[in-house]
Order: sequence, then structure tokens, then C-alpha cells
Amino acid sequence: MDLDEEVQKELNKTSTKKLRFFEAFGSLVICAAIILVVISGGVLWREAREWNPLGDYPIQIVTTEEVIIEPVQNSGRNSQIGLPVIYLDQTANSTGIKCVKPEEGQVTIRGDLSWVSDEPPGKFIKIIENVSSTRGPGCINYEFKNEVPPQVKAEIKKLTAAGINQSTWHLTGHEVPIRDDGTEGEGRTWQTTSFVVLHSEAP
Repeated sequence: MDLDEEVQKELNKTSTKKLRFFEAFGSLVICAAIILVVISGGVLWREAREWNPLGDYPIQIVTTEEVIIEPVQNSGRNSQIGLPVIYLDQTANSTGIKCVKPEEGQVTIRGDLSWVSDEPPGKFIKIIENVSSTRGPGCINYEFKNEVPPQVKAEIKKLTAAGINQSTWHLTGHEVPIRDDGTEGEGRTWQTTSFVVLHSEAP
């Protein structure tokens, strides 16, 4: 092997070592960038979730003119005794307190509402979804008149056909504060006490 071949061989070895070094260095840079993105995303997510402008939501009490005083035939369970009761064409009236913390300004809130069956169990029917409103600091005592919605009446019709003439329900929902940039803060879940729906219209 002459001198030129020896020099070329050494140059090739040096080039290979440099290439491997740059490949390893490049991999480290990419890994560091990925880690930085993940950490930054986690920080931003945590800061968004730590924004907690809403107060606690006490359980909403449903009130009606009548209560169940004895189990109706084929009603399913005696646990319905003492619960407020409505007919299909009446409303389940409820009161609920919702608060925004005093140090906050006007807060945009996005919420939903669902009817949930207690007896017979197993039905979760979403009635309202992604409805937005604005609420200022302080507490407001709301009064709600909850009509039996068509989706629930359709389910009740099936129960009636199966020989069940009353059912027990409660309402629930979730509200989330929204920043101006669209990120979400800590949400609150609310629900009402249970009530009985008789599967007929008021006499």
C-alpha cells in the first residue's frame, strides 16, 4: 500500500467518526427538543387547569306540590316513598346556587345538562350540550323549571309499554370556565335531588 492510499484510508476513518459524532449529536438535539415541547405543553395545560374561578355548586333541591306517599303498583321499588313527584306535563322545579369567586371578573362558562334515570337505572340522556353564558363575580340563586324533554318522554313511553308506570330521575350537568383564548379552567359538576315522574298527564 503506497502513501496516498494510507492517507486516504485515515481520512475515511476520520470522516466516519465525524459523521457518527454529528448523528449522535443530532439525535440528542432532537430528544432535547421533544422533551422541551412536552414540558412546555404540560406547564401550559397545568396553568390552564389551575385557573379555578368557579365556586362550589351545592346540590340542587327539587320541589313539587306532591310527594310519593306509597309505592304505586309496578313502580319497582319502595325507595321512591318521600320523593317529590310530577306528571309528564308538569315541571320539576329546582333551586341552585352558582358562584364566581369575588376576585374574578366576567367569566365565560360552557355547560351541558342531562337527565339520569335512578329507577329503573341505566339511562343517561343529554339534553343540552356546549351552551355558553357569561357570569360575573358573586353568587346567584337560580330557580329552574325543568320540563320533561321529548327525549325523556320517548324513554318513558318504552317503560310504560313494559308495564312500568313511574320512574325516578335526577338532573346533572357540568360547567367549565373558558378563557379568551379558548383554554379551559377547572370545571364544576352539579346535580339535583331525585324525583319521580308518573307516566301520565295530570288529571
